Amino acid sequence: MTHLNDLARQPTHTCHVCATDFDTQLRDLMRYPQPPCCPACDAPLRISNVPIGQGAAGELLVLLAGGPVDRGHRSNFGAPPVLRILYHVRTEQDVDAVIEEARRAGSLLRGRASSSSTAPSRDPLKAALWAATVHLREQADSGLLDWRLTDLREQALQLLRAEREHHLHVYGCRRAESQVRNN
Repeated sequence: MTHLNDLARQPTHTCHVCATDFDTQLRDLMRYPQPPCCPACDAPLRISNVPIGQGAAGELLVLLAGGPVDRGHRSNFGAPPVLRILYHVRTEQDVDAVIEEARRAGSLLRGRASSSSTAPSRDPLKAALWAATVHLREQADSGLLDWRLTDLREQALQLLRAEREHHLHVYGCRRAESQVRNN
């Protein structure tokens, strides 16, 4: 699996759909890898954060609770939770890993009452995060969080499978076209 920090050391990326190896570069200003997709099948360049895990799961939990996650991430601004999952995964096993990490983190909140009834800070970001944590505890205690995570898992798996099928079709068409040209 390729991680964003590894792109500087390993400028070759392997596509998660067609297994094509291709060269990537990081732009200096934005730190986004180029090209943004596989040249063979047009699958999006996925840099997995699953080994980091807690970052993806924590972001997902805060998003499910209505908290502010979009601090400076222009490319994901306003994205639904299922797209946040897809941003962090390359395979179905990665989806399961993110969901299980979110379940583990959510289970730690069960039964814990909030320490105070008012927001701890006048800072809007901290107050919003505090409110999201309270909401998340309520979801964990009622069982709604588990249901939502199961639903998100199913949506993410369906989208990942559909994306894979589409890009394998593109890859097959391009391969057939190139064979016709070479003959």
